[in-house]
Parts: sequence; structure tokens; C-alpha cells
Amino acid sequence: MDPARASIVVGGILMLIVGIAHMFFYRIFDWRQVFARVRVLDAKVFYTLHVALMLLGLVLAYVSLRHSDELGRGAGLAGTLTARSSGNAEGSRLDGTPREDWSGKPGSNRRPSAWEWTSLTVQRLAGACKGW
Repeated sequence: MDPARASIVVGGILMLIVGIAHMFFYRIFDWRQVFARVRVLDAKVFYTLHVALMLLGLVLAYVSLRHSDELGRGAGLAGTLTARSSGNAEGSRLDGTPREDWSGKPGSNRRPSAWEWTSLTVQRLAGACKGW
């Protein structure tokens, strides 16, 4: 197993542990007694956040374990989103042109407009999702 896929599987297992552990927090920490001492609204907000974290942990565990191969390869939608975010984080253009080479003049060396960026992103996502 390659390191990228292995780290995704380990992360999925950890998220599964977090999701399952959250299922038992109510009993482990005796929240019935604790919630009796706080305002009803505070208890409801806290419990809602707790349930949301539990569901998030279980969903992330499922996605990480079920789709670890695709996420590890960076293929499909995962690859498109990864390439998009890493390109922006490094400050490069959509086509890989470094930021310092942007001239701002019309042509191939200019920074894309918001419309071009959106259009190119939609095209790449549509291409990545063709096999679904």
C-alpha cells in the first residue's frame, strides 16, 4: 500500500474511533446530570454540536475507508480538487505559470479572470465526473 493511501486509511480509522466514541459520551460523562445544571438552550446547543461531530466523524470515516484508493491516487474529483487547491496555495496559475511571470497583458501570460477561472474549473470537474 502506498503511503498516501495508507495515511488516508489511518485517518479513516481514527475518524471511525472518534465517531464511535462520541456515541458513548452521553453515558461516559453523565451528561444527564450535567445538563440538568445548565440552561436548557445551552444543553440543546451543546448536544446538537455533539451529534453533528459524531455524524461528521462517521461520514469522514466512511469516505476515507470506502474511497481511499481514489483519494490516495488523487484521481477523479479528488484529484481535481487537490490540484485546484494546491495550485492556488502555491500561487501558480491554472496552467502552472508561476505568479512572477504574470504580465497582466492580454494573452497567454495573464492572470485569468473570475469568469475564465470558473469556466475552467467547471470544465475540469465535468471531465473528472464523466466516469461516474
